[in-house]
Amino acid sequence: MRGATVAATLALVTVVVAALACVRFPLTSTPGPEAALVLAVVGGVALCLSQAMRAARRSPDGYAAELGKALMVAAAMLVVFAVVTGVSGWLRPSCAPQRGFLAFLVLSAPVLLLHGALGTLLGRALGRPGRAALAAVVLLCAAGLLLFVRWYRDPTFIITSHLFVVVAGDLLRGAAMPVEVMAFRIGTLCFGLAIAFGGAAYWPRIRRAGVAGAPTNTLALWGLSAAGLVVGLIADSASRADIRPPRAQMEERYSYVKRRGPLVVHADPLALRPKDVDAVLAEGTLWLDRLATRLRTHPTDDIHLWVHADRGSAAHFTGAAHVDFALPWRREIHVEGANVPHRTLGHELAHVVAGELSTAPLRIPSRFVFFHRAAITEGVAVALTPELAVNGGLTVKEQAAAMRRAGFAPETAALFSGLSFFAESPARGYTAAGAFIESLVARTLPDPTRALATLYATGSLEEALGSEEALALLVTAHDQHLDELPLPEDAAAIAVARFERPSVLDEVCAPADAARARAVRTRARAGDVEGAVREAEALGPASQRTLEDLLADAIRVDDDTAAVAFAERIAALPTPKRKDASALAAQRGEIVGDARWRTGDRARARAEWDRVRVEAMPIDDGRALLARRVLADVVLRGGPAPASSAALDVLTATKPEERAAAFARLHYAMGADDATPLELRAEAREGVRVARYIHARRLVQQGALDDAIAALRSLLDEGRLPAPLLEQTQLALATALLKRERAAEARDLLYAAADAAERPASRLILRDRAERAARAVGAPEPPPHVDERSDPAWADRLLLGADDAGF
Repeated sequence: MRGATVAATLALVTVVVAALACVRFPLTSTPGPEAALVLAVVGGVALCLSQAMRAARRSPDGYAAELGKALMVAAAMLVVFAVVTGVSGWLRPSCAPQRGFLAFLVLSAPVLLLHGALGTLLGRALGRPGRAALAAVVLLCAAGLLLFVRWYRDPTFIITSHLFVVVAGDLLRGAAMPVEVMAFRIGTLCFGLAIAFGGAAYWPRIRRAGVAGAPTNTLALWGLSAAGLVVGLIADSASRADIRPPRAQMEERYSYVKRRGPLVVHADPLALRPKDVDAVLAEGTLWLDRLATRLRTHPTDDIHLWVHADRGSAAHFTGAAHVDFALPWRREIHVEGANVPHRTLGHELAHVVAGELSTAPLRIPSRFVFFHRAAITEGVAVALTPELAVNGGLTVKEQAAAMRRAGFAPETAALFSGLSFFAESPARGYTAAGAFIESLVARTLPDPTRALATLYATGSLEEALGSEEALALLVTAHDQHLDELPLPEDAAAIAVARFERPSVLDEVCAPADAARARAVRTRARAGDVEGAVREAEALGPASQRTLEDLLADAIRVDDDTAAVAFAERIAALPTPKRKDASALAAQRGEIVGDARWRTGDRARARAEWDRVRVEAMPIDDGRALLARRVLADVVLRGGPAPASSAALDVLTATKPEERAAAFARLHYAMGADDATPLELRAEAREGVRVARYIHARRLVQQGALDDAIAALRSLLDEGRLPAPLLEQTQLALATALLKRERAAEARDLLYAAADAAERPASRLILRDRAERAARAVGAPEPPPHVDERSDPAWADRLLLGADDAGF
């Protein structure tokens, strides 16, 4: 009796510890699917073990009485988690969309019932606490191993287990709980009831002679047990297929298969054109060649690339609603979209190729198979594909330095130990890890590939560098290098925009503020602009975000008057004391200027743009603002300025149809229709040049390549465009040349542009584009008809864009 009490007490203590550990993160400390998953695993296992030991006493009260005690312990576990998560969730509510006690109960209570019923069954069957506990451990470990084997053979972000968890997709935005998941847990509940009724029928209460009472209706209990089993099997079968479609269904849908070298693409023939498939094969071949050079490793077998047309298709078959991913041990990659250049294909291929360096079952750096060293895995992939890591005109090291100075960077040493990497947002973790691996590569010159091979094979930074002392020295030198790295002024704004948002684990929301903000936006849409502004300003810290939402709403419905009112209020807000304060002020000024221009208040719009410091803005936004200023100057001087006016309307338009109409006016003004020589126009030359730049880039997007090439070449020959626009002019011209099958000219132009570029990120991107153009030089002629039998090598011509109608 005492042992059973101790076991139940330990089970409750285990759950209390788990609940308190969940308080570390708002996501797990708020009632919802995440807290339920923790309780299901920890509480379920603890309850099964404790109940196996308790029920081994074989009380004469029978199975039902023992199960009743287990349900009391389960209820106590639910209460503990409900109280802890309820209080913590009230203090620090999670941003996860599925939070709530309903999700918590639906995902945890059936699992606790099943574990309680199983533990009681094992205890009654074996009759000895030690044997029963051992049997429970063996059963749970076997179930966990079977779950892993199933996943290893058919990996997915969707996990379905009646004993442990049910996960319907990737967890980057929190766990989802669709109807299918609820149906699956109904199956869990039915299985638990089936075991409970069956146990009660097999082990009824032992009645002593002379004691009155109605006998147990064993036949009815067996009937209920059978009914529970049948309903459970039906619910399991129906919901499992909806949660996780069988792989055969995906293979049937993605029936268009084409190979180039070791790369095999699987695509949906109804969603992707043969041309798109060939372009993806060209992109993958380019990256395989780069990785072979950088890593000195070639794939030893075929790599299967599954190209999903959109996120919905990827989520349906793999559960990956927000990410592309690689499975190195299967040499399998799943990506969304056939865009070329592709934003993630090179990164995922790096995982597979680097996997050749590891002998672990999963072909990734790990300890004891299961302890994945994710920071090493992702850091190596980022370091091997620096072209894909460029963001906002900054290299990965520049981003890491900006993140560190903005106060968002994780501690370098901690990032590569334990589970720290998973506690960071992907943007922070990937960037910090990639920057450090770049430093490791630089430290191990002239043979960095040997260090990377050791790192990937052992999962140990110490082994790769030779000693713990060498690792400590590298961490110190790396952090110092980031602190001293020169950065452009716009780096602070980029760092805040990219890294300010924490991991979903740490994100905190204020539901009351969200509800008030929604009410304010509703009032604005009803026409009460002034009332909405007053209420928004009363929201305190949430006022800026609410006003920005109001501005976005006004722009979306083409209400420029309201947009000006909201933009003015945003600009009037005090600039907070933040690292990106100057960038925030610049953004506000640009917003107000755009809104004023659209309402016809042009002089004040120009004044707003004048107050903005271009240097504080991200590079792309700065180029656009510079163009606005030049064009506005020409328009405000008076006299005819049709080209400048139309070009400025193209830049400030908020709707595609407005932008198209503005471009039509610009096209006419540039003389494309009326053939008026540019020399005879009275409009100021600086405005016309910027207008020609905007017009020419648009022509490339629309496929008018010969006109675009002539216009862009003329602008470069004159050399009088503002410097920030010259780089984009070169890139646009190279793209047009390549599409016009003048790849050699494009290659030479891009290499020259890369040599002349000032920012390291620009040089990196331009060299990437130059390499793509160089491959197009030797590409064979396109086949008359592209299909699964045609030579895919021709698609090297598409490496700067698979579609003739755009970049």
